[in-house]
Amino acid sequence: MTAATTARTRTTELTELATTLGTAVEHLKTLELAHNTARHLADLATGNAPGG
Repeated sequence: MTAATTARTRTTELTELATTLGTAVEHLKTLELAHNTARHLADLATGNAPGG
């Protein structure tokens, strides 16, 4: 395998990994928002909310 072929292969693999990572990060953002909402509701229910 030539250096150019190796570089192209690695570039393709890294591009695919970057896309996968971006998707995972967006999914985690959604989960974090849901967690924050649940935490806030739990704090309200137990009287631990800031300013409460």
